Amino acid sequence: MTTYSCDCVIIGAGHAGCEAALAAANLGLYTIILNLNSELIASISCNPSVGGIGKSHIVKEIDALGGFQAQVTDMSAIQYKVLNYSKGPAVWALRAQIDKYLYSMQYKKILQSNKNISIFHDCAHDLIIKKNKIQAIITERGNIIKCQSAVICTGTFLNGKIHIGKFTSNDGRLGEKNSPHLSGILKAYGLTRIRLKTGTPARIDKNSIDFSKLAAVSGDSPDMFFSWNTNTAVNNSVPCHIAYTTNKTKNIIIKHKADSPLYNGSISGIGPRYCPSIDDKIFRFADKERHQLFLEPESLNTNEIYVNGFSTSMPENVQLKLLHSVSGLEDAVIIRPAYAVEYDCFNPIQLHHTLESKLINKLFFAGQINGTSGYEEAAGQGIIAGINMYRAIHKKVPFILSPQDSYIGLMIHDLTTKGITEPYRMFTARAENRLYLRMDNADDRLFTYNSGLYSKAHMKHLRQKCKQVSQLNKLFFSSDLDRHILAALKINSFSNRKVSYICTRTELNISQLLKELQKIFSYSKAAIATTVFNFRYAGYIKKQNQYTKSIHLNLDNKIPDDINYSLIAGLKKEAIQVLEKNKTQTGTIKDLFLLKGVSSSDIEFIFYYLKHVYRK
Repeated sequence: MTTYSCDCVIIGAGHAGCEAALAAANLGLYTIILNLNSELIASISCNPSVGGIGKSHIVKEIDALGGFQAQVTDMSAIQYKVLNYSKGPAVWALRAQIDKYLYSMQYKKILQSNKNISIFHDCAHDLIIKKNKIQAIITERGNIIKCQSAVICTGTFLNGKIHIGKFTSNDGRLGEKNSPHLSGILKAYGLTRIRLKTGTPARIDKNSIDFSKLAAVSGDSPDMFFSWNTNTAVNNSVPCHIAYTTNKTKNIIIKHKADSPLYNGSISGIGPRYCPSIDDKIFRFADKERHQLFLEPESLNTNEIYVNGFSTSMPENVQLKLLHSVSGLEDAVIIRPAYAVEYDCFNPIQLHHTLESKLINKLFFAGQINGTSGYEEAAGQGIIAGINMYRAIHKKVPFILSPQDSYIGLMIHDLTTKGITEPYRMFTARAENRLYLRMDNADDRLFTYNSGLYSKAHMKHLRQKCKQVSQLNKLFFSSDLDRHILAALKINSFSNRKVSYICTRTELNISQLLKELQKIFSYSKAAIATTVFNFRYAGYIKKQNQYTKSIHLNLDNKIPDDINYSLIAGLKKEAIQVLEKNKTQTGTIKDLFLLKGVSSSDIEFIFYYLKHVYRK
C-alpha cells in the first residue's frame, strides 16, 4: 500500500475528467487523475464527431472559458459541416468529424505536458469521508490518495453492463472492465442512484463496403472553427456516405424482436429519447419506409467505419443480417458489434449549482454520472467542476454561469433544479435567451465571468475583439456601403445605406454580407461577424425579452383543467406526453418550468395559446 497526497483527485479521464483536471491544474492545484486504463484518455466511445445542434454552442463556451475541447477538436478534425446554415446565425451549429485516435492523443498530450497533473492507472474503490467532507480515495489496489477535493467523472463505468443479444459482460465499454464498488459506496452515503442505458452502433470494415451504391457527403469549406486559436483546417477532405435501411431490414428486426434485450426484459435502464436504437426506431416509427444511416470514418489511419443510426443490442448474427439488408453493405464485415450498456448515475438534483454534492463537502460530480449524454455536455460540466474545486479549496466565491448567459449554465441549472429521469441532451430550444446565445459571441458573453483560465494570448484576443466590436458598432452606424458592395449583394436600392441598416435585412445572404464587409473593414472576421449578428438580432431579442418578461409576470396564471396540449401548435411530442401525464401537478404557468422534458420554447407556445387561442 502506498499513500499519495494531492490537492484534488479526478476519478475518470473521459471528456468531463480531462476538462476538470486541466481547469484545476491550470489554476494551480496538484491534480491526480485515476483512470481504469491510463492509455485510454478522452476515448470517443460512440460517434466520432464533436458539435452539432446545441452542442456546438457548449464547445464554444468551453473555449471561451479557457478549456481545451475546442482546440483538441480542431486539431483532429477531418470534416466540418455547418448545420442549419440556411437559417439564422443563432441556430447555426458547427459539427466536426474527427479522427478519434488523434483526438484522444491530443488530449493526453496536453494533460501529460501539464506539470500539475499525474495520471494513475488504477480504479477508485472507496472514499474516506470525515465530518461530511472528502478526505481521500482508496484505490482497487489498496493505495490511498489524500486530497482536499475530488470530482467523479466515471461515464458509463459505474456497474457498467454490456448487452449483445444474450451475451452480457460487466464492462463500461466493450472489452473494458467496469467500476463495481464505487456506486454502492455513494449510495450508502445517501445519494439517489438511477439506472440508465445507452448504446453504440457497429463498426464495419471500409474494404467491405460498396461505395458505388452510396451517396458521398463532403464537408463545408471551413471558414469557421471551434477555437479562437484556430486559423486553418488541418484536414477537411474526408467524405462520409449515406445509406438507407430497407423493408428487408424492418422484417428482420420484427422477426427477431424477442432476441432484442430492449424488448425481452434484459435491459431495465432508461435510454436516450433522442438517440434510439435501430430496432426501437422500427417499432416506434412503424409507418416510415426507411431510415437514414451515415457511414462515418473513425480515423485517417484505420478502416473502421462508424454506422451512425445503427445502434442496437441485437445478437451479432442478427446485426450482420441487418447490415447485409442495406444497399452497399451486402458484404459488410463487422469489426466491432453494436451493443447497449447499462450504468449507474446519481440524480443531479442532489448537487449545488457548482456541481458539488449537497451531502459530501468538496466532492463534485461531472458528466454522465449526472445523467447527461454527449461529450460536449460532459466537458462543459468538467470545466465548471474543476474551477469550483479550486474555489472551494481556497474559499473563493463559487463559479456559477447564469442560464441566461450560457448553455452550460442552463444545462447545470436544469440538472440541479429538475433532476433527471432519462439521459439529458442539450437543445437550443431549452433556452429562453436562445437568440442571444450564439456561437459567435460565446467569448463576449462569458468574458466578464473571469474563469481565471485565460492565457496571455487568449486574454489579448478577448480584449482586442471586445475593442473591435465596440469600434465597429460606431462605424456601422456612420458608414454607407458604396455601390460596388451594394451590387455584389444584389441590392438595387435602399433608402438608407448605413451598414447598421443593411445588417438587419433578412433577405440578404448573410455569408456574402460578411465577406463583403471583410473587404472594407480591416477588423477580424470574428469581430465583424459578432457585430453584424448583434444588429441582425437586436430587434428580435428585444421582442423576445418583452415576451419572456410577460410570461414571468404571469407565472401564477391558472392553466385550465380541460386544456388539450395536443392542440397547441409547435409543442414537441415529448412535451405533450409530459404535460398530459402531469396535468394534476401543473396548475399554473410557474409549475411548467419544473417539468423535465418541457423546454422554454414549449412554455412560450403554451402561453401564446392560452392568451390568444384558448376559449372556454
